[in-house]
Amino acid sequence: MTTVFVHLRRVVYLFVFIQCCVCAVHAGSGAAAPEERGVVNCSGGRIPEELNSLAEVSKEYAPFITQAKHPLEEAEKCLLTWRYDVVVCNRSITHIADVVNTTVHILYGVKKSTNRDEKNLREEQGRWVGLLSRVKGVELPDPQPIECGDPRVKEFMDNINKTVGEFNGNVTEVAGLVENARASRYLCGPYRQGLDVELAKWKGVGVDWILNTSKKDENVVCMNETTRESVAKVVTTYDKIVAALDDISNASAGTQVCRVNAGVSWGEDLKKMLGEINGICHETLGERTLPDVKKEAEPEKNLREVMTTVTRTKPDTLKNKPETEYKTRVNAGYIDKFNERKEEAKRWKVEEDRRRVEEEEARKLEEAKRVAEERARKEEEEKKRAAEEMARRASEEKRAAEEMARKAEEAREATEKAKQAAQRAKEEEAKRAAVKAKKKDGCNSPAFLLSPLLFLVLLCVLGSTLVC
Repeated sequence: MTTVFVHLRRVVYLFVFIQCCVCAVHAGSGAAAPEERGVVNCSGGRIPEELNSLAEVSKEYAPFITQAKHPLEEAEKCLLTWRYDVVVCNRSITHIADVVNTTVHILYGVKKSTNRDEKNLREEQGRWVGLLSRVKGVELPDPQPIECGDPRVKEFMDNINKTVGEFNGNVTEVAGLVENARASRYLCGPYRQGLDVELAKWKGVGVDWILNTSKKDENVVCMNETTRESVAKVVTTYDKIVAALDDISNASAGTQVCRVNAGVSWGEDLKKMLGEINGICHETLGERTLPDVKKEAEPEKNLREVMTTVTRTKPDTLKNKPETEYKTRVNAGYIDKFNERKEEAKRWKVEEDRRRVEEEEARKLEEAKRVAEERARKEEEEKKRAAEEMARRASEEKRAAEEMARKAEEAREATEKAKQAAQRAKEEEAKRAAVKAKKKDGCNSPAFLLSPLLFLVLLCVLGSTLVC
């Protein structure tokens, strides 16, 4: 009994300790999280002053927004054609590099299969990796061994005339495409200068203060609609200026990439590699006459010279004028070509927008399909888990029922045994009582009661005998 009270006392102590811990945790949580977290007092501190300044300053940007509108529109028109020229130019370079890359895979594949010098092979491969890595959309060469009798080698050599013909066409075309991109860069240059002037003007009047102040969380919450609209106009126009300048930088970089890649002697290397393939596999493929390969693109022109005409005006009679004045004018032919490409660029933009919409729709469909499949998978897993849970519970219930039945049977057997033991004990007790009763009945019988009298009679008889 004493042991039970000791255990109960320990349990009570444990409950008291847990309750104290819970109270301490709640107290700590309450101290860490203020009751009005996230609520901003818009009428206190520096917020009203900043918002008033923001409203006044943003209104002063109205003339700057108006002045930036025209340079932005003109820059976007010029950029559209320039971007188109860059895309077309680099696409042609990609076609050229694709042919060279396929040839690299075939050549070094058959070289590996014929156990050529691995060191030189790695050096050549490294050169092509460095060269082709500059071309967007081209898989870097990592050739695997290919036998000369492989169908891919035969198909490549069977179509070599068509392949080289397309290669030569792209090499011939790329010089003009590079010239178009460079001409667009020249023609769009003044718009970049104009946007640079606009950006410097905006920076000079403190646009950074508006950008930083309008982004503060408390100001975003407390700003009224009028101020919000005024600030949005400033931020939107500024972002357009920055984005246009970024687009111009990207177009200029794309022009330079195409220009550099066009200067590579792709054709010279292609002709050499085709000759090596033909020499290594001549026993399998037979002798073949290879087509002529155009070695390189036409050399670049000095656009500043060919695009512009410098005219000299007669000196003014006034003494404070210089003796001669020069005026640079872009040749009309380049402007006409640019305007023609402008229409092509518009069609290209429509096609690109349509393609992007289709890709976005396809992406959304794919995402919806993925989400549906994921949902179906989770539902299936949930069903499986629920079925397994039901089976587990049923199994546990069955085991519990069997355990209860076993315990009930054990209890019944124990009860039966107890009854039998009690019955046996009762019977034994009855037997013992009967024996005891019999013993008591033997001591009080007439024989035992008459024994003294008989003893007296016996003495009398014996006495008489002795007398006689």
